[in-house]
Amino acid sequence: MEAIGIKEILSVLSNAGLPGLMLFMWWWDTRRFHQALEQYREHMNKQERWYENNVELVKACNRICENQQEVILMATSALVRMEGKIDTNQFCPLVRHKRANGYDVEK
Repeated sequence: MEAIGIKEILSVLSNAGLPGLMLFMWWWDTRRFHQALEQYREHMNKQERWYENNVELVKACNRICENQQEVILMATSALVRMEGKIDTNQFCPLVRHKRANGYDVEK
């Protein structure tokens, strides 16, 4: 913002009188108002971009959570199958072979 000196004000006042000075002051105040308004607009645009980025971040987190949920479900089902095989002693090939041939392996 440019500094306005006493000489400029006196020059406007002597050439245009009091109405000229009032018109100059009105113009100067309007210019300052528009500069402040533009700065506010820039800040609001920046804040809007922040909100948009936050929305994208939340969407990405939701996708990660959905993927993790699928992985957890697959791991849980694999553990359930392993537990069933361990309970029925299916992990040992020798026991499996004996059961297939009709031997009672529980004794």
